[in-house]
Amino acid sequence: MSSSTESKSKRQLALEKELAQLTDINNTVATLISTIQTTKSNISKTNNTTQNTDKLLDKWIKILSQTHFTQEIISKTHWSGTSGVSDEELEIKIEEERELVKNLQELENENQELEEKIRRKEEQESLDLQRKREISNKRHRELGLRNVSSGRTKLTTRDRGYR
Repeated sequence: MSSSTESKSKRQLALEKELAQLTDINNTVATLISTIQTTKSNISKTNNTTQNTDKLLDKWIKILSQTHFTQEIISKTHWSGTSGVSDEELEIKIEEERELVKNLQELENENQELEEKIRRKEEQESLDLQRKREISNKRHRELGLRNVSSGRTKLTTRDRGYR
């Protein structure tokens, strides 16, 4: 055998060995990816189970709380099963509440009416101011003067007609 053939043979063996190693690495990586996907699925299942358990525990706590409350009420020897308020007193309180609700509704309606009046008044004042500006600008143009108030001006109390 010549040295070039022997060199090619050694090279061939080295390449085959490297190919075998790469194949093993690829198999290991594929197994690792599969394991990661399984782990992800298991974590998701665990998360869902934990959430469901949390909901069940919340319900159980509410049930225990209500049971404890009921047991305390039943165990009181002085409790007679009523709130201690007579039917007449209860009717009076209900009527007072109805009257308060009625008064509240009337006040809310009155408030809405006042807000609407204020809004309309502000709109009218704005229109009046705009008309004054237009008249002033027209007069200035007729007299050949520059517009003194080209921008918005703040109304003073006197401009609005208040004293």
